[in-house]
Amino acid sequence: MWWGCLVAGLMGGVCSPALAASYTFPGALPSGCLLGLAGVYTCGTVNLGASDTVTISGAAVITTTGNLSIQGSQINAGGAAANLTLNVGGTLSASAGAKVVGQVNAASVNTIGAQTFTGNIAVTSALGTLTLG
Repeated sequence: MWWGCLVAGLMGGVCSPALAASYTFPGALPSGCLLGLAGVYTCGTVNLGASDTVTISGAAVITTTGNLSIQGSQINAGGAAANLTLNVGGTLSASAGAKVVGQVNAASVNTIGAQTFTGNIAVTSALGTLTLG
């Protein structure tokens, strides 16, 4: 946050912005994600930061047992929607600048700002909501 840089500067320290992370399925996975069989992955709650990218190489089914937060992140942005099925056990939250290319199934979906979804979005919980903003 900007105030952290201000404090660091006042105390004679150096502030450098956080770097975006790049993840690849298969390959460099986010923390808490495990490869199962034949392109099937299971993750806990996943929080992707601004400008983080997730590249899908081949076909993948990614299931989160918790929430998925994509804050301006890119998931399969250069790929085909048919190559990614994203199952979110909790809420999918997306903020401005987020881009997802794939088939998305989530208990609830909550978006703020302008995002791009290519493929399908399905709310899988009877009590789930789809909030687009």
